[in-house]
Amino acid sequence: MEDNFKEFDGAGVIYRRSLLPWWIRFFSWAFMIAGVLSIFTVAISSIMSSIPNVSLYGLDAVLPAPFGQLASTLFMALSGLTGFYLWQEKKQAIQLGKICAIVGVLISIATTIGSISSGNFMIRLEIIFLILFYRKLDQLEYDWELTAVSRTGRD
Repeated sequence: MEDNFKEFDGAGVIYRRSLLPWWIRFFSWAFMIAGVLSIFTVAISSIMSSIPNVSLYGLDAVLPAPFGQLASTLFMALSGLTGFYLWQEKKQAIQLGKICAIVGVLISIATTIGSISSGNFMIRLEIIFLILFYRKLDQLEYDWELTAVSRTGRD
């Protein structure tokens, strides 16, 4: 028997990735690449016994040498994982993105306060973008989880 409804397969389907604005797609790729590079930095630093100079949200300026780079590397890996989940349309991506944004804002506030106490006052502009990222994810959350589907069919 012939299937006369093939033309309607996929009609009206909203994919999760299509909900993301261009700037979140761009930063998803950027953080996926940075997350992979952060893993390579850990591997290289363990082999060469030297600590690479990694900075994210000013963590290297506030924390002592090995801890600042370690915290930056771990947060970069978390950001890379978030970018991967968003790009792969995972159901948990919005929640992970919100956690990543909140942690990023807290780190930025802490480094701003730390810079004040050290005498080098510096306002972290990343806070603005992280808040915008959080707000956009909050707006997308309902459609992402209940309306849109993943291209792979796996969550």
